[in-house]
Amino acid sequence: MSSHRTLWQGRPLTRQILPFFPALLVLLTAGLVAVLMSLVHSAETQSEQERTIKDVLWVEQDLRFLLTTTQERMSGLSNLAAAGDMDKLQRQAVALLNAQSELSRIRVLDAHGATTLSIPPIGNPAAMARGESQRQKAISTARALGRATFSAPFLTPTGEMGLEVLAPVFDGQVFSGAISATLSLDALLTRHIPWWFAENYRLEILDTDGVPIVPTSRIGSDTVSLAAAHTMVFDPPGGGLYLRATPYPAQGKRSRWLILTAIGVLTASTVGSLVALARHIRRRLKAEQALREEIAFRRAMENSLTVGMRARDMDGRITYVNQAFCSMVGYTPEDLLGMKPPMAYWDPAGVERAQALHDAVLAGNGPSEGFELSFLRRDGSRFDVLVHETPLIDASGHQTGGMGSFLDISDRKQMEDLARRQDQRLQHTSRLITMGEMASSLAHEINQPLAAVASYATGCLNRLRSGRYTVPELTDALDKLDRQAKRAGKIVRHMHDFARKSSPNFSPLDMTTLVREAVGFISRDAVQRGVRLTIEPAAPTPPVIADRVQIEQVLLNLIRNAIDASPASGGRGSGHARVTIGIRLDSGGVQVRVRDYGDGIPEETAAQLFTPFFTTKPDGMGMGLSICRSIIEAHHGHLWYEQAEPDGGGTVFCFTLPCQTQPAPKTGGLPEETQ
Repeated sequence: MSSHRTLWQGRPLTRQILPFFPALLVLLTAGLVAVLMSLVHSAETQSEQERTIKDVLWVEQDLRFLLTTTQERMSGLSNLAAAGDMDKLQRQAVALLNAQSELSRIRVLDAHGATTLSIPPIGNPAAMARGESQRQKAISTARALGRATFSAPFLTPTGEMGLEVLAPVFDGQVFSGAISATLSLDALLTRHIPWWFAENYRLEILDTDGVPIVPTSRIGSDTVSLAAAHTMVFDPPGGGLYLRATPYPAQGKRSRWLILTAIGVLTASTVGSLVALARHIRRRLKAEQALREEIAFRRAMENSLTVGMRARDMDGRITYVNQAFCSMVGYTPEDLLGMKPPMAYWDPAGVERAQALHDAVLAGNGPSEGFELSFLRRDGSRFDVLVHETPLIDASGHQTGGMGSFLDISDRKQMEDLARRQDQRLQHTSRLITMGEMASSLAHEINQPLAAVASYATGCLNRLRSGRYTVPELTDALDKLDRQAKRAGKIVRHMHDFARKSSPNFSPLDMTTLVREAVGFISRDAVQRGVRLTIEPAAPTPPVIADRVQIEQVLLNLIRNAIDASPASGGRGSGHARVTIGIRLDSGGVQVRVRDYGDGIPEETAAQLFTPFFTTKPDGMGMGLSICRSIIEAHHGHLWYEQAEPDGGGTVFCFTLPCQTQPAPKTGGLPEETQ
């Protein structure tokens, strides 16, 4: 038996782990690349955040200084209002509006928040009502704090976000009103942010919920990343507002990120491949474990087989044998593996046939039903095997060789040979019984030519003794004597051929002639039984390849059975006491039909009609139809019966034989007889 070693079986642990070292190194490299990317990204992010914080602090301080200055100037206006110098207040208010373009309006409010003076004048009082609630809250805060303060942001009549700077006015200790300046946050960011800051950052004012209410940017928020943004409290004005600066991505940074992204993608692909490889290795290890178990199971199963198994490649070299095959031929697996044709166990007398079958199987033209070969054991003893070969197909669908199973059929062939000899004896016995049954008819057939011979011989002797004769008279008498003697000899030879044991002799036969000879052989017995034998006219048929004696035996058996089944001449009338033999050509070859006009075959009898030793005759052996079927099937023909037409009744026994143009029967398929 061939040995199979798996990939991992018996290997040390280090050798099992060694194939994974390259994968571990690649994984480590991928980790180092990931760490490097993280460090670079962290360093750049930290540097960018630090720069952003510095720039935002600078802008925030600038805006804070501006707003603080505005608060101080509004406090100065509140002092003028407290002193009652309204003319100076108006002049300074106009100057403040001209100096700070982000301020759109300055108003003087009374203690109840009502506008007493507006610079410039109010054109749409309804629009000025916007932000009233924020204004009242800011007035209360300024009154409580005693200094200028800012209101919450609101939407101005121009559609921009704004807030008010309110400075309280006290008459002594009594709150008498406030000075209000409307400040546009959009104008504040647009007009007081340096160009270099606006080129590099997107600056936004956020409300208490973190929602941008005042952006100042030439680039949309979806093009920047908030990861590097910096947010700080916008105080003043306070009130929960925040400043957020987000740097725009630089072109060089984008290229670097593209490179880093490509490295990251490649690293991720490598890691993914390693993960897939690890899974594949695990699956492979599981599959190999399952394969080891399967091999162990198959080895145990193969060791229990009595059928020999052998595999070979496309060159005919043996690649696998099981123990049963080794025991069958007497060689060890080491002797057989790698052996090429001609094999050592082939029978020298059949090497050419074995080689031809070997090549046909590898070419895919081997017999599907199997074939028989004769093998030699190592000790020289010969035995027969039945071989079944199938192609070995790999996973891609290509043939890589062949697998054959070998069954020792020596015992079976011995039993078949014994059965064949018994069948031969039964056939011979059947013919002898037929000869015995036709003894009187055969004696009459022989007696006629012998009586004629004796009569012609006596006449010739009398003429010779009397001396009164002529040469033509004697010549004519002797010719008739010769013909009758030859006729008697032919009858004797026919009886001898029919009765003796002989080997099958296949030759082209004319079926019409053979039927006529068989009818002539049994006609005397039919006349004595009151049965008329009729050969139906038929068109000429091609010859058949058959053994004359065996087919004649089938005909005689079927005709005698038809005579036995026919009614007697005094029973149902002479019209029914007849047997017809027809010959025709059909697709299966030449068909012979033997019909009687009896009562037919009952259904309970039909099922066992061809069973050996089953008979309906009181003195029958029950082997006639069984032997007939064996002979016809050995000739590659077919024997069956049919119920005759309703008009005449009876039964028709039919058999077919292949024509001469069809493949002839093999001699080994017929029961051979020996002299």
